[in-house]
Amino acid sequence: MSKPNKVESGLNKAELEIIKKAFDLFDVEHTGKADIKEIKETLINIGYDQKNPVLFQIIADMDTPETEGNGGISFFDLVDEINKKLFDVTSKECLNNLYGIFVDDTDSIKKETLQEICEQLGKEYDDETLQETLSKLAKNGTDLSYEDFESIILNRK
Repeated sequence: MSKPNKVESGLNKAELEIIKKAFDLFDVEHTGKADIKEIKETLINIGYDQKNPVLFQIIADMDTPETEGNGGISFFDLVDEINKKLFDVTSKECLNNLYGIFVDDTDSIKKETLQEICEQLGKEYDDETLQETLSKLAKNGTDLSYEDFESIILNRK
């Protein structure tokens, strides 16, 4: 299966550009592969390990005998691996971060917050429809707890 020419990523444009520049420095023969050890060292030299330690650690974790034995890693594989680790909605950390975006001071997601989210997505639901939805999805019938949210995201309800 061939790789796409466009990178689909949760990384922002500046992060993609930094990683691509580091990658291109070591793909001097334009083979489409680069040595992950050298990318890691370059990122250390420009201080990227301090600017984004989480992203740097993901790249450092890819420095394995397998990637070395395969002649390096492609840019698309590099970005895919970063995306898997950073944007895996099934991970506890990602779920916590997502939930934290929507909760209020009561540590739950209220009907009003759901209404705002729907409006931002271009969907409008009346109070009755949202209340019916909450009564089906929320254990207490009025607002979403973390457990309710997790069940919804992981398709357990």
